[in-house]
Amino acid sequence: MRRVGIIEKRDVNQVANYALVEWQDNVAISDKAPHEYVPLLEGRFKKEDLEKMYRYHALPKG
Repeated sequence: MRRVGIIEKRDVNQVANYALVEWQDNVAISDKAPHEYVPLLEGRFKKEDLEKMYRYHALPKG
């Protein structure tokens, strides 16, 4: 977070609240960019389930 200028604890926590990942995954992700870790997480799910998750959370394709 610090690399992108988010340093206030309140702001860091706000961003973290959007991350729907388990603690261990979050540790492994660390401060990687989404283009680095999302493909690894997506590999755990069926295509149909991913499409639902993206739709439910209003995430753009890709």
